[in-house]
Amino acid sequence: MRRITSTVFAVLLTLALVACGGGSGGDGAQQPELPGTLRALAVQGQPAPGTAGVFGSFDVYPVMDAADGGFCAFVADTTDGAKPQVLYVAQPDDVPTVVPVFVSGDPLPAGSPSDGEIGAFDRVWMCADGTVVAHVGVEMDSGARSFAVISARVSGGVVLDKATMITALDDLTGAGGSGDLDFIDESTALCASDGTLWFFGQDSGTSLMGLWSVRKNGTALTSRAQVGALLDNMGKTAVSIDAFGIDAAGAYFAFAASASTGGGSMVVKTSVITALNQEFWRTGAGFGGSEP
Repeated sequence: MRRITSTVFAVLLTLALVACGGGSGGDGAQQPELPGTLRALAVQGQPAPGTAGVFGSFDVYPVMDAADGGFCAFVADTTDGAKPQVLYVAQPDDVPTVVPVFVSGDPLPAGSPSDGEIGAFDRVWMCADGTVVAHVGVEMDSGARSFAVISARVSGGVVLDKATMITALDDLTGAGGSGDLDFIDESTALCASDGTLWFFGQDSGTSLMGLWSVRKNGTALTSRAQVGALLDNMGKTAVSIDAFGIDAAGAYFAFAASASTGGGSMVVKTSVITALNQEFWRTGAGFGGSEP
């Protein structure tokens, strides 16, 4: 991936609010008007908190996220050989406090069945309560686990509640699956405001992708939609689960599925949208699982 050269400062910025304002320049063209004060969170060459080095160059597209209220998470390379890459959370203070949360090379946090170490940070999700969730590569694992999803919460400059939410090869059978977790599509995963992660995951028992959720402390792994399951009140089964969405709190979700129709050897795929909520799951009416 391309890097910002050392002749240009790489700066991550925070806003008190996120919005676009009016205003016009001398030529009459509309210009952006910032509603808050821009503050540098990390600058190449300046000391990197929690390390013995300074910030290195930043990727052109750094791994980062921001939440309502002003919390911001970002991944930065440092010149400290013992802490080459760090996941930071910046608190929404008048003078933002930048807190190191996870470091590449550290053991996975509590709850992990892996004896491996945190590798590269692939994607992060930031929540308004200071919870950060990260999809990371796993290195040096004796059981060949290749990835994990981890979480922590930052409050008052202190890192709390570190946990491993899920890892490669975790058993899915107790949550409505038929094998182990082979793969997570982190590019389409969504995080609710309470830190619950919703994701497409591949089941080794079927080699098919299903929709799952897991809480930030690693509990309540739940099947939400699975290929081959009956679509409620339709008399059709899901041939594939193609897309999904959730509301901010994760109380409601919807997914798009290709559904089987017709009979005999002929199968016609039709696109359907099924909207479900947690009350539906509590009634026991089923689409591949039940709400814990």
